[in-house]
Amino acid sequence: MKKEMGRAGKLALAMCLAGTMMMGGCGKSADALEGTVTAGDTKAAEGTKEAESTDKGYKVLIGCSNRAQSFYAWLADACVQEINANYPDITCEIYDLKGDSTNVPTMVELAETGGYNGIIVDQVDETDYSDLYEAARENGIYTVMTNDSREPNGIVTLIGLNNYGLGHTVGEAAAEKLPKNARLLVIPGPGDVCALDRRDGFFDALKEAGREDVTILAEQNSIDWQKENGMSVMEDWTQKYGESDFDAVYCSNDDLAVGCIEVCAAAGYDTQKLQFYGIDGLANGCNAVKNGTMTVTVLQNCNDQAKTAAECIYNMMTGKDTECKKILLDPEVITSDNVDEIIAMHEANGMLK
Repeated sequence: MKKEMGRAGKLALAMCLAGTMMMGGCGKSADALEGTVTAGDTKAAEGTKEAESTDKGYKVLIGCSNRAQSFYAWLADACVQEINANYPDITCEIYDLKGDSTNVPTMVELAETGGYNGIIVDQVDETDYSDLYEAARENGIYTVMTNDSREPNGIVTLIGLNNYGLGHTVGEAAAEKLPKNARLLVIPGPGDVCALDRRDGFFDALKEAGREDVTILAEQNSIDWQKENGMSVMEDWTQKYGESDFDAVYCSNDDLAVGCIEVCAAAGYDTQKLQFYGIDGLANGCNAVKNGTMTVTVLQNCNDQAKTAAECIYNMMTGKDTECKKILLDPEVITSDNVDEIIAMHEANGMLK
């Protein structure tokens, strides 16, 4: 019979794993912020321990899902900017999880050994690390999870936008803009919970609007959320479908959609005539809306998530409000009518130069 491991045993195992992982090679990513701790970076980890001598009262470790992907980098950077601008008694650093959920134990162990008081993390996937976060909380380290809309479990505060709602919002816009009898190509994303929720929301919005005339010509998952993977799928489709064979492309994020736009343009398709739909309101998506190639995207505002996360972690660390809760933010549709103000936001936060 398999014996269930208790919470203390799980924590010990996770800490052992973390210690093993921290013995890996070092070296920061070239585009990382100064002070960023990358997974396996022992030199960076040592640097965080030196920061304990700071005059500031609190230390927060910001777990970035993957700095190589634009949305996750924006969210982590926005947290740093919000804290630096409005919380002078907090010192913060980014820990890059590098798209690998197994780096979470290392991050938590670093928070404990580095004298941190709080963690703001955009976790890579749905893996349940409640035991680790609960043990950290018992040791005085509070956790806020961004880009997450699961139900609270009394251990962490969750902040994000409902992925089904994001897909539904862009689906409502598509229901109004798609031509009659539209033929649609769909890249839901990598097939994880986030991607499937967005896909389902999009399709349900079309159905609720009475758009049974829309035909799903083809649907294919991508490897992950990066632009190159959208390009790979679209390159295959351009070998099968000519410009006149489809009317629109829906992708569950902007990077994938922009990849599709670039492939269609290279193939000589009229990207002003075809419709492209994305989600997240990233800088590249906004540029595509501005130049008329992206029809609609929906903003998942990292600045709002960062503002809310910083306020929550500060209130928890200071004892003002230690309740664990779920906070859902509202999406905003981006079209040619309002894209300039979103572009101005990206220019202000450094995502567009």
